[in-house]
Amino acid sequence: MTKEEKSHYRQIGNQITLGILDRIATFILIAIVIVLLLNWAGWWSSVDDTDKDKWTRSNVELITDYGTGVQYLYKGGALIPRLDKDGKIIIVKEK
Repeated sequence: MTKEEKSHYRQIGNQITLGILDRIATFILIAIVIVLLLNWAGWWSSVDDTDKDKWTRSNVELITDYGTGVQYLYKGGALIPRLDKDGKIIIVKEK
């Protein structure tokens, strides 16, 4: 095999390798975009009593103190007791 043939085969190998790496990078980029979009849409977020539905989220987290059964609403560092329509604290009894 001549020096020119070796160089030619090396160039072909480099092109194939770069092509494969380009496809892998494109696949990874598309996968990241899909995961970010699904996360943004709340795909993995669970719906709780504070939400209208999966697409209309309150962005408030519902927390239950399992020692007392008192429910709290948490958002942006604020934690307040959850109240019913009469203004009484909601207490959930575990079975």
